[in-house]
Amino acid sequence: MVETAKARLVDTGLEGKLVSALAHTDPETAERVFRILADGSAIWTERFRAVYRALLRHFHAGGSFPAIHAAEILAAYAGMRLTDLLEILQNPEAVIPGPALEDLAQHIAQLYLRRKAVALAEAIANAAYRGRLDEVSRLLRSANGLAEGAAAAPRAVHTLTAEPDPVLIPGVLPRRGVAVLAARPKTGKSILAMNLSLALGTGGVFLGHRFEEKAPVLYINLEGGAGLFRQRLDRMLGGRIPLHEVEMDYLDRLPHPLHTPEGLAWFSSLIRRYRAAVVDTLKAAMPGLDFNDYEMHSVVNAINSVATEAGVLVVAIHHANKLNQILGSTGIEGGSEAVLLMKRPDEVGPRASVRTLSVWARSFEGRDLALRLEGEFLTFVPIDDPLATLSASQRAVMELLLSCPEGGLTAADVGRSLDISRRAAQETLERLLAMGLVERVVRPSGSRGRPTTIWIPAKGAARTAPSSPHQGNRGV
Repeated sequence: MVETAKARLVDTGLEGKLVSALAHTDPETAERVFRILADGSAIWTERFRAVYRALLRHFHAGGSFPAIHAAEILAAYAGMRLTDLLEILQNPEAVIPGPALEDLAQHIAQLYLRRKAVALAEAIANAAYRGRLDEVSRLLRSANGLAEGAAAAPRAVHTLTAEPDPVLIPGVLPRRGVAVLAARPKTGKSILAMNLSLALGTGGVFLGHRFEEKAPVLYINLEGGAGLFRQRLDRMLGGRIPLHEVEMDYLDRLPHPLHTPEGLAWFSSLIRRYRAAVVDTLKAAMPGLDFNDYEMHSVVNAINSVATEAGVLVVAIHHANKLNQILGSTGIEGGSEAVLLMKRPDEVGPRASVRTLSVWARSFEGRDLALRLEGEFLTFVPIDDPLATLSASQRAVMELLLSCPEGGLTAADVGRSLDISRRAAQETLERLLAMGLVERVVRPSGSRGRPTTIWIPAKGAARTAPSSPHQGNRGV
C-alpha cells in the first residue's frame, strides 16, 4: 500500500464554490469551465456530481441560471432535494469572476489528477506485491494518460508566426525547452552544467559567450552531496565574487518523481521564477522508469512542453554508454529541444583535460566545440586549435600531412614515415576524415594505372595559436 494514498486529496469546499459559481455564471464562461472539467468524475461527492451533470445538460439545451431562481428546475434535473441544493447554491462566495472561476476549475482538475495518480500508484504497488509484472508494466504505461489537458482548438496556418525561437547561446543552447546534456561517467557534465549556472547567475562567460545581466538559476542536484557542490562553486569562483551575490538556488530532493502528474505540476510552478534550471540527473529525477522504452519520448516531451510554456531552459543531465551514445531510447533525443553530447577524444587518457561537445537541436543549427578543463578554476573553456583535441598518434599523422608537399601522402607513406603499420595509419586517417580534418583524394596514378588514394589536410585544418585560457572571465 502506498503511503500517500492516505493523504486527503479532495477539497469539498472548493467543489462547493465551483458548483455554486457555475449556477450563477453566464453560459459562455460555464462552457469554458465544462471544457476544463471534460471528465464528469472530476466532481467527487455524489451530490456535486448530480448538480454538475444537471448544469451540463441545462446549458447544452441553451438554458441559463439567473441567480438562484431556477433552483427548483436544477433540483429536478439533479434528482435531489431542494434543501440540499439550496445549501450548495447559497454559498456566500458564489459570485466569482469568470477568469477566477476558470482558475478554480483548473485547480479542481489538478486535484482530480492527483487522486488518479495516487490510485494508480496504489494499483502498481499491489500488482508488484503479487508478482504480476505484466500488470505493473501496463499500469506504468498508463501513467502517461494522466497528463490530460483541455481540448485543443485547431488554428489556421496563416495565423502562425514564422519567427524562429530565440536561442540562449547560438549553436549551443535554446532559450527555452529541454536540452539534454549527456556524457559517460566522470567526463565532467555536471561541472559544465555548473559553469553555465554560474555564468547566468553572475552575468559571466560560458563557452566564450558573455551574459550581459544576471539571471536566476535553479540547480537540482540529485546525485551528489551539498558539500561537494559547494566546494566546486568556491573553486569555480576563485574568491572573485562573493557567493551570496550569485543568483542561484539549490535543491537536492523532489517532492514527486518528475514524470508523474504531481511532479510535472510542481515543476511547472517552480521553474517559472528562474531563467534556467538544471536537473542532475534525469534518471534520478524519474526513478523506476525504463529508459530503454520509447515511451521516454512522451515523458521527456511532457517536460519539454512545461519548460517551453514557462519560457525556461531546462538542462537535463543524462548518461552516455560505452559507445558515446545517449543511454536509453532514442525517444529521449526526440522529445527534447536540443542534445549536447560531451566526450573525450579517442585514445586520450581518463585524466586528460580535453573534451569535445557536439550539439544538435530542433530549432537551430548545432555546432561542435573543442573544450579544455581549466583545472585551477574547474571550468571548461573553448579551444581555438582543433589539433589540441587529438591523441598523440592522431596529432603525429596530422602534423606529417601539414608538413608534406601539396601532393599529399598515401597511407603507406604515412606508415613508413612514422614507423607504424599501414593498417594503423589507415585507421588513423579514417578517424581524422570523420573529424573533418583531412580529405581523401583518389588519383589515377601508380605503376599499373590503378587509382591511388592520397590524403591531404582539409581546408582550415592548419593549426592556430590557442587563445587565453580564461578568455577574460577567470573561469566563470
